[in-house]
Amino acid sequence: MFKRVVCVLFCFLLCGQVFAAPQSGLRVEIEAFMEEQGLNQSNFSMSYYNIQSGDSYTYCADRFVPVGRLRNLPLHMYFYEEESKGSFEPELPDQEEFMIDNMTLSDCRYHSIILGEDGVTQKMQAYIGTSMQYMELINERYGAVATEALPAEYWNGQVLSVEFLMNCIRKISLQPELFGDLMANYSMIQKVEAFADGTVKYPVLQIRGTDGDYVTAIAEVSAPQNFLLVASVKDSERGDELLGMLNQVVCAYVDKLEGVQETEATEPTTQRNNSSYYIGEERMVKDGTVGRWLLITFGVAGVFALIGMIAWLIWRSRHRHY
Repeated sequence: MFKRVVCVLFCFLLCGQVFAAPQSGLRVEIEAFMEEQGLNQSNFSMSYYNIQSGDSYTYCADRFVPVGRLRNLPLHMYFYEEESKGSFEPELPDQEEFMIDNMTLSDCRYHSIILGEDGVTQKMQAYIGTSMQYMELINERYGAVATEALPAEYWNGQVLSVEFLMNCIRKISLQPELFGDLMANYSMIQKVEAFADGTVKYPVLQIRGTDGDYVTAIAEVSAPQNFLLVASVKDSERGDELLGMLNQVVCAYVDKLEGVQETEATEPTTQRNNSSYYIGEERMVKDGTVGRWLLITFGVAGVFALIGMIAWLIWRSRHRHY
């Protein structure tokens, strides 16, 4: 009887190792990184999502923090989405285009995203409704955070969570035909910093925001398996450096999944080369993915072999005395 129990437990252990390896492997890497850099729940939160495999990992992603210009991302998502539906028509007979305070949407986007003019951003928000109505709308459409989990600071438009931002960029990555121009606008102001600091060999499309001591960034990284990364660090001096190091850790992890040989990181020839990348573009699944499925297949085959062995041992024990 004892032998049978041991065999069954070993079987379940093998199943767990086969199917839980990707997430637990990244967790180990992230925890080592956090310990080395002195990061904890009071100064760090992150979320990772692998577009190809669906694997994910989060750490304190439900904590709301100041995110700087990133708080305007859902606003521009709303206007691109509504524009695609034909919701905006000229309000006056002599107008050829829809306008907000005598500015076309293209002008509004230029002044809000490229020039960072808060006054224009506020006028775009006011067009939608009151501050409360706007914050309710963007959470319902993009943030998808439970209402009871939203702190008072959220309703004042001061904070967002990593979870909220991850839900936004996941929606963007699923609809490149709708949000491609939006990300192209943000790419025009992307600098060599945070996730896009030039220390990884893969193209990075990033939006970064700072507020007080907080440095927050969201990105899609065009690795062998494309992944989304969102993180916030409370460290005004080393924030960008720490986010760059985090991206290195995740890229190294994804390389191991794919069996990609490590190569030296290449500095982009121009700032634009590191960002002019069509987010959500579909890519062929590489050989590493096939290898990972073969590993799972052989693991499952091994489990069935163990089950067969258990059945044979039970049959043998019952017939030994006959």
